[in-house]
Amino acid sequence: MNPLKTTRAELLERFTAQAIEAEASESSHGIRLLKSTPISSLPGFAEGCFSVQDQTPQQVCALLNAQPGEEIWDMCAAPGTKSTALAEQMQNQGRVLATDTNLNRLKRVRENATRLDISIIKTATLPEALPMRSRANSMRC
Repeated sequence: MNPLKTTRAELLERFTAQAIEAEASESSHGIRLLKSTPISSLPGFAEGCFSVQDQTPQQVCALLNAQPGEEIWDMCAAPGTKSTALAEQMQNQGRVLATDTNLNRLKRVRENATRLDISIIKTATLPEALPMRSRANSMRC
């Protein structure tokens, strides 16, 4: 759930009111759906109250413990769930640079950030292969 817009308890109440079976997950902001449901039909999705993310990236973001005002670079960002989760942790204060090698996939990052009302994410494309330094240069201290 997006803590910039709602709480986990409020979102669970909305799901319950629509007969959607869900429960709090292990992560502090996570909710687990107990039945497969089209995401776009869930209450609060269009309003940016939540995004969909597997448990493992949620744990990675929690371990990073991003703070307001920090600068973070998400190097393999698309479709943006880690970038948006980090921006939410940062209370939409600071900067998140979301990069990927595919411009079309970065479009999804921008769409997710817009839906969630997150303004601190900037996107940029990276080349598929970064230039390698010569062996002699890489051995210098």
